[in-house]
Amino acid sequence: IYTLPVDQLFSVGGPLTVRGFRDNIKFSYKGNDKYMGYAAFVGNIEFRIDIGFNFELALFLDAGGLGNNFFQNRWFGTRFAAGGGLRYNTPIGPIGIIYGFIIDRKEDEKKIGALNFSIGYMY
Repeated sequence: IYTLPVDQLFSVGGPLTVRGFRDNIKFSYKGNDKYMGYAAFVGNIEFRIDIGFNFELALFLDAGGLGNNFFQNRWFGTRFAAGGGLRYNTPIGPIGIIYGFIIDRKEDEKKIGALNFSIGYMY
């Protein structure tokens, strides 16, 4: 494995990756806690429903994971979150509140999700 400074490694979690988790979520792999990795993947599906008066309802499913490289067979604890929220479309872009629920919550995780405030779309 290459040696990189910690600030150059990838992390997953938060409003721009896997909503439902706080920034830099904790991944666990074979009893070792991993917070950052040399490789990361994030997948998001979001449905936006116009409900009128410049408001839209957002429903989403997010997934993400960390690893040592992209060619490995196992990632450090792929995690999933789903949720929804409300956005208001302004002339300079949408603002909104989104709540994500952790789908695969671990026994030691006390929170069931996270509330995110957003300006603009995440992608």
